Amino acid sequence: MSSIDASHLRTLSKIVVVGATGRLGKCIRPYWKDLPVLWQSRRVEYGFETVDVLNDPKGMRQLINGADAVLCLAGETYKPNANMALNVDLARAVLDAARDTAAGRVFLASSAAVYGAANGLLTEDGPAIPQNDYGRAKLDMEHMAQAHLHPNTALRISNIAGADAILAGWTPEMALDQLEDGRAPRRSYIGLETLARVLMGLMGQSDLPKRLNVATPGPIGMDSLLDAAGLAYTYRAPATGVIGCVNLCTKRLQNHVKLMPEDSAPETMVAQWRRSQDIQ
Repeated sequence: MSSIDASHLRTLSKIVVVGATGRLGKCIRPYWKDLPVLWQSRRVEYGFETVDVLNDPKGMRQLINGADAVLCLAGETYKPNANMALNVDLARAVLDAARDTAAGRVFLASSAAVYGAANGLLTEDGPAIPQNDYGRAKLDMEHMAQAHLHPNTALRISNIAGADAILAGWTPEMALDQLEDGRAPRRSYIGLETLARVLMGLMGQSDLPKRLNVATPGPIGMDSLLDAAGLAYTYRAPATGVIGCVNLCTKRLQNHVKLMPEDSAPETMVAQWRRSQDIQ
């Protein structure tokens, strides 16, 4: 595991991560274990702060009070009968608690899903055309946050290599959509260690925009990731409505954190995923 350079955090004494037991929380916890972080969970978990975000505003204020930065990962994801409105409600509760305690900037986990079928290089100020309830809920969350008085940044996080169906969820009977060019769909990706490093690099920064793409430069074919991992696959006719390419612009992100050329390589992402399996 590569270490996280936390030298810029010397002046920070408290970072709060809300929703630590979810997918994103599990991605970054191993890399942030030596940093000044309080991890929140609604369920009782060893080493976590147990607070109900929606139903315990006093507990939320106590948790967030004095925080230099708050990373809100809490929210609903793709699953049957999910109440997608919770993405807005949870974010609002965190922002309200931060406002009431004069905490530092709140970072809200949004998603590349807000872009949906938008074409070309996707910039934070460009079109957002979500194609599903999850993307629409995240965009609703962003709109709420933009109107909130407490400083916040919505992080439009790309696919995470090793935390989606490709790589970690791959099974031999699965197949990739084959587009007209003969290749699989391409997506902006970010590796697990790179994600942890980028998010930590943002903590404590104050001069940040309201929306920020979180990815590495350039889209990657799903087939390229599987090739780098040595995983066999087949192609299938593309599903109706499949989006061929989701390419997040990272220019704005790179004004605030450093990305290395190798961070965009499928081989790097696969290596980070494999290392992560040894530290879970």
